[in-house]
Amino acid sequence: MALDAACQRLRVAIERLETAIAARDDRERGARARLDASLQEAQSERATLTEVNRTTLERLDQTIGRLRGLLTG
Repeated sequence: MALDAACQRLRVAIERLETAIAARDDRERGARARLDASLQEAQSERATLTEVNRTTLERLDQTIGRLRGLLTG
């Protein structure tokens, strides 16, 4: 009788552990998905900022060229 009770407690404990592991795995998958989305957003923002920076640099170079032309001309 005591052995049966001990086996039952062991089965319950194992089930709880399996449930906890499954829940942890679900949380980790969710965290991974959020991190992936955040990375994609950051990469997209970086690409946009790189393009804005390039455009701004071109415009500044053009403006500097025009100002030099006005000062020398």
